[in-house]
Amino acid sequence: MNYSIHFMGDSAIIIHFEIKADESFPLLQLIAKDIERQLGSIILEVVPAYQSITIHYTPSILSHDRMAELEEILKTMPRLNNHSTLSHSRKVIIPVCYDEEYAPDLQQLCHQLALSKEEFISLHTRPVYSVHFIGFTPGFPFLIGLPPQLSASRKPNPRLKVKAGSVGIAGSQTGIYPEDSPGGWQIIGRTPVPLFITSKSPPSYLCPGDTVVFTSISSTEYKLKLNHLTTRNDT
Repeated sequence: MNYSIHFMGDSAIIIHFEIKADESFPLLQLIAKDIERQLGSIILEVVPAYQSITIHYTPSILSHDRMAELEEILKTMPRLNNHSTLSHSRKVIIPVCYDEEYAPDLQQLCHQLALSKEEFISLHTRPVYSVHFIGFTPGFPFLIGLPPQLSASRKPNPRLKVKAGSVGIAGSQTGIYPEDSPGGWQIIGRTPVPLFITSKSPPSYLCPGDTVVFTSISSTEYKLKLNHLTTRNDT
């Protein structure tokens, strides 16, 4: 597999791989773990994405010898047919309320996709999604596995504020906003589960390699769970 290495200032490099995004997750996770294991003493963070891996390090510490070591790791990188050795850390069930007050774009999406609300929810809660990576904002999971019938483009004009816990769709992905932030994804529901808590270790509730299943809950259930989880995390 071909790749190219590019410096990002004096504290990071990014490795671009010539690989299809839908095939990349297991392989790039394995390569990232290899890099972490062999160069961990000089690396601050390794961040795999769809077709790249970014390596953050302390400025001036990545010597020519270490760059040669990185090149050797990449030369002996795992092959795609070995990706079954990557173990998913866990399966997580995320409750979502799809009621209108938490899903401002759901009705329009149903009309656009020629689906009833019940059909839409059934399709969205059916798959087992994979967390490919965390990004955009701390704790934001990019989830792969969305049924093609639900694929929808981002909003032409992003919202200035999307509420924490909002579940959205953008293209062939679904994701969850961990905190109040601007965003252009189509919002179809909200979960009471907090996805990023700074006092926890690790702070992100979901990690690359996790699998996620959504389950539909009522507005009453949402409020009860939100109150319970907020109280528990404050103690």
